[in-house]
Amino acid sequence: MRGRLIFGILVILVGCSTTAPKPRAHSTAEVTIGAITPPGSSQLLETSVLDATLAYRIDGFVPEPDRYYLTIQFEKKGGGSFNHYHRFNDEPVLTTAEGAVHVRYEVANVWNDQRLKKPIRLSFYVVERTGPHDSLVIGQAGPIDYAVK
Repeated sequence: MRGRLIFGILVILVGCSTTAPKPRAHSTAEVTIGAITPPGSSQLLETSVLDATLAYRIDGFVPEPDRYYLTIQFEKKGGGSFNHYHRFNDEPVLTTAEGAVHVRYEVANVWNDQRLKKPIRLSFYVVERTGPHDSLVIGQAGPIDYAVK
C-alpha cells in the first residue's frame, strides 16, 4: 500500500514537472482612437462601414514578424467577444513599436452573425502572439457603442 502511495506521488510530481508553462506576453500596449466614423452612439446599418485611425505604442516591443496585431472585437450575446477573422494574417499587423493604423471594416461582415449582440459594442485590441496557437490582449481602445435599426 505504501509503495502504491509513493508511486502515485511520483507520477503526479513527474507530470507536474513536465507541463510547459503558458507563454506570457513580453509587452504592454496603449491604443487610442484618433478618429472614427460613424462616431460612437450613431446608428449602424448593415451597409455601414467603420473607418478608424488608431495610434498605438507597444512597450517591450519584440521585433519579430507577425507578433503584434490589431483586432476589432464585437461583444457577444451572453458576454465575451468575437471577430470574424479566421487567421491572424487577416488582421492588421503592427510592425513597429509605435505608430498609427487605419482600419476600414464593413459591418455586413458581422451583421447576421448569431453571436452579435445588438445594440453593437466594439473594441480595438492589440494582441501579442506568444506561441503558434497562443495570443494575449496587451492593449485596448473602447468600448464604442452603436445603436442599430
